[in-house]
Amino acid sequence: MSRLQAEEGEEGDTDQSSSDFWFNPWLACEGPLLAPWVDCVTTLYFEAQPRARRPKADQVERVRAVVSTIIANLFQFHRSTHKADRIAVPVKHTTGSRYDRPGFRQLGPVIDAMAAKGLLIKHPAHFHRRRTGIAAKGDLLAALMDPGVRHEEIKELEGREVLILKARMGRGPKGKPLPSELVDYEDTAETNAMREEVMEINRFLAFQCIELHGERQAVKRLAKLTPDRRPILTPFWCTTLSARPGRAGRGCAARSGAL
Repeated sequence: MSRLQAEEGEEGDTDQSSSDFWFNPWLACEGPLLAPWVDCVTTLYFEAQPRARRPKADQVERVRAVVSTIIANLFQFHRSTHKADRIAVPVKHTTGSRYDRPGFRQLGPVIDAMAAKGLLIKHPAHFHRRRTGIAAKGDLLAALMDPGVRHEEIKELEGREVLILKARMGRGPKGKPLPSELVDYEDTAETNAMREEVMEINRFLAFQCIELHGERQAVKRLAKLTPDRRPILTPFWCTTLSARPGRAGRGCAARSGAL
């Protein structure tokens, strides 16, 4: 994902800890119980800014969208059964590719303002190890845990890219594979057709009742062989979402959007 920077040090890792909950920038709050919190936090953010003039309407809407997404993620985090202790957040975007949600440059300042007001716990980033983490506290946490707040108040916004293409960046000096990076590709008639196909599948799945029964299983791994027939273990999701630089594999793009 994006290269990040937090606190006084840079945050250049792309893998969060196994105990982290991943931040989803395409969530938003829409409901009678969480919407007042979004308005309140947005007001507190601008009151804390050292400015003499009244902020413009479009700026207020951008900050409000960021606050709505933060609260929506905190709600899902604190109400989920995931054994996580924080949400891993990309607090600084240095790229504006097709995978990023526009208007999120205020994400870091809004998190700092919420932490200063005692609404958040902010965990600093660790260089090449862990992203900045957040968790709710105080009155905001109590509001999120209110049984009256339902999951229906959280919605997934439209516009998210469903065709995800990753390319392997080769190997490092010691032969260790470098992390895959997202490819900001150009649309063609084929990618547009694939996108519509994936969105149709997702629309169908959104109205289905899917229940999973049983116990959590260990992660499956596929074995690759070196030229001398020695196995190289690679996580399954890496194999399905990877492609060589400059090539967009139909299978990997379609699977990544539908899952």
